Amino acid sequence: MGRWENGSMDACYGRTLPINAMRTMAGFSATIRNYKIHRDIPVPDRLLKKVFPGVEVLYQEELQKDDNHQVYAKLQFLELLLYFRKVILQDSCRLMVKYPNHPIFAHPVFSDPAYVEFQEEVMDASKDEHLEQQTLE
Repeated sequence: MGRWENGSMDACYGRTLPINAMRTMAGFSATIRNYKIHRDIPVPDRLLKKVFPGVEVLYQEELQKDDNHQVYAKLQFLELLLYFRKVILQDSCRLMVKYPNHPIFAHPVFSDPAYVEFQEEVMDASKDEHLEQQTLE
């Protein structure tokens, strides 16, 4: 994947990531631009608010602070949680079919009627999704 430098400049300040290698490792073609994730459909707000409840309140509270008192790492972490709850719900639709007895699916969000409808939409959208199996040496 490159980036063989071990100097402090590269270790501490390097911000470039080997995007092509990362795409290949994620199962996408290195040459064909097929990066569409079919299950990436809008998640109802009602469901989002059940995963990491209150995170948007904490985020808004931190944004309201003046620049000298904002904790940038906290803002970034809260943004990550806001993003992850969408990903968790989208991915859970297929994972629930494969592992229906997993303890995480006892969480109330997965028995919400809105989730059942959302799961059907995700499964329908991703039924033709085929990932290439690649062996990396």
